[in-house]
Amino acid sequence: MIKIKLFYYLIVKNAKKHFLGFIFVVKLIFLKP
Repeated sequence: MIKIKLFYYLIVKNAKKHFLGFIFVVKLIFLKP
C-alpha cells in the first residue's frame, strides 16, 4: 500500500504539469483497482 501512496503522490505532482496525464492515470486506477 505504501508504494501506491508514493505513486499517487508522484501523480499529484505530475498532475500540475501534465493534467492530461493525470486523467490517463485515473483511468488506469479505475481499470486496475
